[in-house]
Amino acid sequence: MVAASSFTLTAADIGSTAPFTVTTTTLPTATQGAAYTQATGGTGPATWSVPTDTLPTGMTLASDGVLSGTPTTTGSTTFTVTAQRDGHTATQTLTLRVAVPPLTITTGTLPSATVGTAYRETLTASGGTGSDTWQVKSGTLPKGVTLSPGGVLSGTPTTAGPATFTVEVTDGASATEMQSLTLTVQAAVSPLTVTTTSLPTATVGTAYSQTLHASGGTGSDTWQVKSGTLPKGLTLSSGGVLSGTPTTAGKTTFTVAVTDGASGTATQPLTLTVQAAATPPPPPPVWTPPVLTPETVTVDGHTPRRSSAT
Repeated sequence: MVAASSFTLTAADIGSTAPFTVTTTTLPTATQGAAYTQATGGTGPATWSVPTDTLPTGMTLASDGVLSGTPTTTGSTTFTVTAQRDGHTATQTLTLRVAVPPLTITTGTLPSATVGTAYRETLTASGGTGSDTWQVKSGTLPKGVTLSPGGVLSGTPTTAGPATFTVEVTDGASATEMQSLTLTVQAAVSPLTVTTTSLPTATVGTAYSQTLHASGGTGSDTWQVKSGTLPKGLTLSSGGVLSGTPTTAGKTTFTVAVTDGASGTATQPLTLTVQAAATPPPPPPVWTPPVLTPETVTVDGHTPRRSSAT
């Protein structure tokens, strides 16, 4: 941050016979883009003025002698101020120098990189003079990443882990500034994929539960039905559990979506067949014993006479 500068022009009567004069003869240097202001000072009131368009761009002179504003261009500007009091007028030629703000590296943090994924980040600096040239002053960049003289960190990192290093920028006037930075390279993450591609058959009136599965991605997964409709009686929980008791037979196709902790998504169409409940077998027949009737037995064509007991 550039510190604010300030200054007040002063005028005074020097002794009873001395002429009314402007006692301010020099001005402190201002900085481009930094506020420059000060409350009124001096001996007694005076009214101040300056010819139009003679101050540095962004600066004004108030009637109470306060020179203030935020200069927008660098360089030295010479102008003449006029002070009036009690019928007396005094003038003074002054020069205000507006300096270039100091060279400052404005990049303080770096976004993470991922192993195997191209990385590009441009370092930035403000202030200074002319073009900037960058280099790694100490430490080591992650493997696969380089820093160009133009301040571009780029490459495809090959190893996971944090790397801390110090960069240095040099401007056209050989001013330098350094900044410590850390670039964290994360391990490669396989893409989020729904690995459940088919579902076992369900049966009307029978409780059903099936957990859907996914691989890859980052963090915990959240599931939902993306399109289509589940069989009546079934629901899909955010944890990926398809459960319930189906009430209608038939084949239903729907698409599920899973979202990981990094907002990655994957979808998968699925078909669930609900079969009708099995018809119970008929009850077994009731056994009825046969009715026995007397039979006539013949021997050699003659029917023997049944003798009665004596």
